Amino acid sequence: MSALLLALVLTATPERVVVTPFTVSGVAPELSQVLEDALAASLRKRGLEVVSRQDITTLLSTERQRTLLGCEAGEGSCLAELVNALGCELSVVTSLARLDGGFRGTARLISSKNAKVQAEVVLSARSEAALVDALDDAGAQLARSLGGAASPPPRWIPAAVGGVLLAGAAVGFVFAGLRFEAMKTAVGYPATQRLANEGSTFQALAWTGVGLGVVGIAWTTVWMVLGQTPPAVTVSLDPGRAGLVLSGSFR
Repeated sequence: MSALLLALVLTATPERVVVTPFTVSGVAPELSQVLEDALAASLRKRGLEVVSRQDITTLLSTERQRTLLGCEAGEGSCLAELVNALGCELSVVTSLARLDGGFRGTARLISSKNAKVQAEVVLSARSEAALVDALDDAGAQLARSLGGAASPPPRWIPAAVGGVLLAGAAVGFVFAGLRFEAMKTAVGYPATQRLANEGSTFQALAWTGVGLGVVGIAWTTVWMVLGQTPPAVTVSLDPGRAGLVLSGSFR
């Protein structure tokens, strides 16, 4: 019997982007950190998976930090090395300066494959509060430049799939019960054995549906409580010779 593969994709895999530390002039380090977080939050809100300064700090040694984090926006090879080390294909490089009582700068989306600028947004604001809003708009524009792939998947999708699976499981239990009940009036061993096998198969499928349904609902519940978009999960069902084999991979 050939294997049957049922792939259940609960969420789409988000694009992975690294937000590098801002290159600043006349901006306090504390404010720079707040602005980096604001840009990262804007990108996450549009469905991108963001690697932050903390992720970079954790990955790199002190010596490598001095080398790589000191890269200027134009030094493509150094930037590409950093982004590749983090497993990202894209990076956001931002330069910002305080000028004439306001802020001016640029945010660039750069490919790690060829160090080419994919998109660029000019930043301009009169106050710190206005700059945070400008960075939110910049994040939206950079996300749109990826071809609209940055729309976050609805968090309720795993729960909806889980509900459908639980409903299917209920039907499976009904069919299993009917097969087991029919065994009482079956004539002959072959008929009894066939009904028993069918009942066991329906029962196994039903319990599998219950398990996957509970996982889907719990998956959504946990991530909604955390206020985040669930990571991708792929679950497959393979009824091979040894019976039902359930496997899953998380990305």
